[in-house]
Amino acid sequence: MGPGKGWGGTAHGLERRRYAASFLQGSKLMPANRMTMRKIKEVLRLKWACGLSHRQIARATGVSVGAVSQYARWRRQRGWIGRRRIA
Repeated sequence: MGPGKGWGGTAHGLERRRYAASFLQGSKLMPANRMTMRKIKEVLRLKWACGLSHRQIARATGVSVGAVSQYARWRRQRGWIGRRRIA
């Protein structure tokens, strides 16, 4: 990129970064809605008991694919594979 374009080290780029930072600080971002334990259990049941893909689970439960992946990863990191705990 040439001078004055993008988010580079030019004066124009610095001005854009400051504007973006002030915009983000001034906005009131709402926290994400939390999933109920019932929905988390349903996601995990569909993952390991039914063997569905993350996309199928997301479509069936109305949550994002990223949320399905995150809950599956958290459970796996804590030593659970399916209904068994690996100790």
